[in-house]
Amino acid sequence: MLADIGQHKKNMGTARDTLQQKLDADEDIVKVRAPIANPKLPEGHEFADLEMIEPHTLIAYMWNEIGMNIPEESVKAFWNHHRAVNSPWMENFSSVSDLHIPLGLYGDGARARQLAFQPVEKVLGIFISLPLFRPKSTRNSRWCIFSINENLLYGRKTLNAIFRRIVWSLNHLFTGLWPSHGPDNEPLNSPRAGQKFTDAGHRWALCELRGDWVYQKQVLGFNSSWTAGVNKSVCFRCKALGRGDCRTQYYHVHGDNAHSFGREYNLVSFLLNEMPANDICT
Repeated sequence: MLADIGQHKKNMGTARDTLQQKLDADEDIVKVRAPIANPKLPEGHEFADLEMIEPHTLIAYMWNEIGMNIPEESVKAFWNHHRAVNSPWMENFSSVSDLHIPLGLYGDGARARQLAFQPVEKVLGIFISLPLFRPKSTRNSRWCIFSINENLLYGRKTLNAIFRRIVWSLNHLFTGLWPSHGPDNEPLNSPRAGQKFTDAGHRWALCELRGDWVYQKQVLGFNSSWTAGVNKSVCFRCKALGRGDCRTQYYHVHGDNAHSFGREYNLVSFLLNEMPANDICT
């Protein structure tokens, strides 16, 4: 039995080393220069190369290597439905065709571990999904393209650098063509530059943004907070407070005052009341 256990550990070690060698040599994993928190430095941060997978390389791999396919009928039905019901997010989205395959971008955090007398270590992950791909297990429909220890986040500046690369990649998925220039408009020496991602000319469009409260606050920097007390609202969609006069609190739903504090922001009031003045994007 001991010999079997020893051989099993050896095999696991070999598999792990082989996987690491593949990751080290894999051109699909790119490095993004971004600021990360370092409280030991006077400026409070340093720059590091953070690894991620660009969405267009992931999607191209899934279609060309794995054989992923979303039926055209399902794609057309998706867009026809949202046009028929006048989905608000479809406004100013006229450039999308009936054959653009829907994409989703999803973010979430998870508790990793907690050492004795140490704060909890949490990891933030950003995932790509296909809303029309619904396997039996939901975990098989989310693909992580970036993760980071939340303690390393330097305000919104860290994620801004990552999202800049993600947006650049998603724009190429929308056109359906391999990039010929990089995020800084630098020429790319790639034999695939300007070619279609797939022989069939598939194109994709981001139409779903998902994440819990913490993720949204980390990304957008809402002014509201559950811990603000009477100083700020507890909701990023209205002015409701968590403490103080009961007429201003989020659970007060009676009378004219409830209408005033519970009224949902429009785009302008949301930008004025919730969005920060600095570091909104790069």
